[in-house]
Amino acid sequence: MKRFSDVVQELHEANFVCPEGHEVIKREKLKFGEETINIIYTECKEGITVFLNGQDIQETFEDQESLKIGMQSLKKMLQDMSEEGISIEELVNEINIGI
Repeated sequence: MKRFSDVVQELHEANFVCPEGHEVIKREKLKFGEETINIIYTECKEGITVFLNGQDIQETFEDQESLKIGMQSLKKMLQDMSEEGISIEELVNEINIGI
């Protein structure tokens, strides 16, 4: 039997509507503690955008190299924050406030 959190994650992924002008180029799932995070990468004319559980982090990467560097630091932050018990919503809000 699936856990409730697994079903919620599947619904996040299934209900994700790619914004107009964006094309999904990659999907990734990461598990941090008890929380699974769906990461969706989209490409648009401005560059590559990242969505965490369907929430835009409001940062666009110019190319694959800048995306790789940015995602390494984001994944480290996700790991650290999950160890402290901080939710994905709080993380996205923190990222978006800083921009």
